[in-house]
Amino acid sequence: MISRQAYVQFFTEGTRKYGDSDADKAALWSTMTAHAGPYRVEGHKIVMLPDTSFNEVFNSTQQVRYWELKGNHLSLWSDPRPWGRDPSKKVVTRLEWEKIE
Repeated sequence: MISRQAYVQFFTEGTRKYGDSDADKAALWSTMTAHAGPYRVEGHKIVMLPDTSFNEVFNSTQQVRYWELKGNHLSLWSDPRPWGRDPSKKVVTRLEWEKIE
């Protein structure tokens, strides 16, 4: 969700497994991404400034994404960066949305 003042993002992985044990509940944490705060748009770049995040390391940083709108399709992607689970690897996050009328 994006308003004039702030944004909030929340994503979950499709392989989430729910359970009753503490270990099952803790494992759910690694299957999500969430952050919120102010942002600014610079051409085809959106700069997000998380006030709060699923991982405090992102708080008060700049999260840069690029966007493209083609008809009813919105694409949002990141620059390559170290993967949190294996910093020797790089990851590009790419999100695709389609407006259905």
